[in-house]
Amino acid sequence: MLKYGSLLFLILCFGCTSSTAEPQWQLIYKNDANGNSVFGDKQDLIRAVRNGNPIKIGYGGKLRSDSTLTLEHVFEAHFFTILNDEEVYAQMQPIIGQDPLIEKDTTHIIFRETQWNILVGTNGFSDRLTMSLSQDSILGHNQRNMNISWFVKKNAQTDMGTANHLWKRD
Repeated sequence: MLKYGSLLFLILCFGCTSSTAEPQWQLIYKNDANGNSVFGDKQDLIRAVRNGNPIKIGYGGKLRSDSTLTLEHVFEAHFFTILNDEEVYAQMQPIIGQDPLIEKDTTHIIFRETQWNILVGTNGFSDRLTMSLSQDSILGHNQRNMNISWFVKKNAQTDMGTANHLWKRD
């Protein structure tokens, strides 16, 4: 009987605990279209980039044609630039363009015959490069300022403390 009681005790102690070591995505910083801080500390984002933490970018807005309809995009950033310890820029990997067909009663998305990439910054600046898939040529740039949300994947063991400049020698 004691053997089963000990087994039950172990199951209750270890089986019912949740693991906090699983990395979670958390909003670390948010800037408005003018580059003003809306949430968080930009230096925390810079430390996360220097520490090699995965970063996701989120942005979106209301449609100009009908402000009751909204669109949001989220992507994992794959290339970063830190300028003068003040601004962070991030790029996404190129994707096939999409054409969201949004109406009040139905929504769907279809592919475009384009490829695009976007570069966003903590100063609110963004540049979208659109290319033709069939002609392998640049169709244009769409530059504008926009609100950007920056998410970092971290867990309790992640050290978000100090992070040296990547160009400094130790």
